[in-house]
Amino acid sequence: MLRTTAATLTLSLLASSLGAQALTTETVASGLSRPTWAGSPPGDPRIFFTEQNTGRVRIIENGSVLPTPFIDVSGAQFTSGGERGLLGMAFHPKYAQNGYFFLNYTAGAGNTVIVRYEVSAGDPNIADAGSGTLILNVSQPDSNHNSGDLAFSPVDGYLYVPLGDGGGANDNHPGGAVNDCNGQNDNALLGSMIRIDVDNGLPYTIPADNPFVGVAGVRDEIWSTGWRNPFRFSFDRLTGDMYIGDVGQNAREEINFEPAGTPGRDYGWPVMEGTLCNNSGVNNCSFYNPPACFDASYTPPIFEWNWGAAGCSSMGGVVYRGCRYPEMQGLYFFADYCSGRYWSLEMVGGVPTNITDRTSELNGAGNSPVGFHEDMNGDVLIVHHATSTGRISRIVPVAPIAISDCDGNTYDDACEVATISHADTDGSGTVDACETFSVDSDAACLSLGGAQNMSLHAGAAHAGELYVMAGSFAGTAPGIGFGPGIHLPLNYDFYFGLTITGGGLLGPGFLGVLDGAGSAPLVLNVPTGLPGVISGLTASHAYVTLGGGNVVTSASNYTTLRFDP
Repeated sequence: MLRTTAATLTLSLLASSLGAQALTTETVASGLSRPTWAGSPPGDPRIFFTEQNTGRVRIIENGSVLPTPFIDVSGAQFTSGGERGLLGMAFHPKYAQNGYFFLNYTAGAGNTVIVRYEVSAGDPNIADAGSGTLILNVSQPDSNHNSGDLAFSPVDGYLYVPLGDGGGANDNHPGGAVNDCNGQNDNALLGSMIRIDVDNGLPYTIPADNPFVGVAGVRDEIWSTGWRNPFRFSFDRLTGDMYIGDVGQNAREEINFEPAGTPGRDYGWPVMEGTLCNNSGVNNCSFYNPPACFDASYTPPIFEWNWGAAGCSSMGGVVYRGCRYPEMQGLYFFADYCSGRYWSLEMVGGVPTNITDRTSELNGAGNSPVGFHEDMNGDVLIVHHATSTGRISRIVPVAPIAISDCDGNTYDDACEVATISHADTDGSGTVDACETFSVDSDAACLSLGGAQNMSLHAGAAHAGELYVMAGSFAGTAPGIGFGPGIHLPLNYDFYFGLTITGGGLLGPGFLGVLDGAGSAPLVLNVPTGLPGVISGLTASHAYVTLGGGNVVTSASNYTTLRFDP
């Protein structure tokens, strides 16, 4: 859930004042073979990364690279070398429930393919290599400009896939179609950002609100046009805004910004290269009669640099939205692949501000930065591309500022309330885990099947006391068990009492004894095979019974649980 609050504004101002905070990198893994992408499924501490030439996805767990690949697609007519190979990966937003992930790689004659796979049923560290379902297959006239990224929007949940113009100079491809000019050819997917629905029909369906649905001569999948090679792009997980790095030809490298909910833009290639007119591209596109150079219909980049000594390949990055380092909140990190230069900037009111050269700080990650990505915590990962010395690094402050962390989870409390939808589910302004008589579900979001860990917080005054968990459901779906001896039918809304007594049990469902801090773990056992998605669960009528049975905390003391699958 996206939330804009006063706390969010405070964090933004903090980033503005501390954007020049000294940063450095720490190594996550090294000695890798041409890594191209790294990231984590929602709520998962593991880091997955792709290898361009081997076609393997591998896992970093507890600081070590697991010896067995998660999946190897090198046998699936896989094509690698140059700009080809395994280039990108995206986890379905409900990966914990459906086990779906998507790979972007080149196959056969060098076509770009998007393939959906599933994790195996018996081992979360091994995927089912036979589960591949082809989602998209796009012919490429040349071997370069394959783009390679893909991501789900945090706003609408659809899959976005950028596609390069097909290679060649000035969007003109020897052996390709006459007058290719794919960046301005609305009837071609190449040179476009596409938006598809992979949850309602195979291989995909077209969202009804795509900007060109029903427009003659324009592919319904297209979200935006005018791209050369948008190799890396990302969504701001808080605002849903999109940042795109488009690789230039021989004049300009650029970073583009698209506010959430602004479809149908034209970013200018090949008529424009950054903010420069590209006359060769204009001539190649004469068949389509595109707008003239500098026309207001083209969206210019928010940042660009000269091709040459400054670099030759824009690597779009990510916005920091983690809660461990508030001084980095809202900063967008990006780089140039060839020169190893790094920058950060912050978008304020649609204007790039606080632009900072980070090369001296972040170049310790090595040259050839091939992408910036996020782990489970929202920390920024840099992927460094090399054959045997590839590495993955994490951006961290040299001297992190002190944070308020009442629940001890290494997250700043104000940041949690502002940016994590299930950190303050009752809207009190305080992290749930730090409230008296609260139930904290941050440790694990609800998924279908398995034990879900939560915590009961009652305060040190109730240390050592017994507690009972009871509840009631309405409905006929399969049951969920709470502790020993109680199984209740499933519905979307349920109520349970948290009862703390001076001795004895009040009924079935007894879970344990509060520890010295007045806290205890709760375990929600969810059987596999439950239909549908469980969300919006509400806990109320929390009460405490002490000694002779006097109620000292009434039903008015309650908290709201929210489990985000």
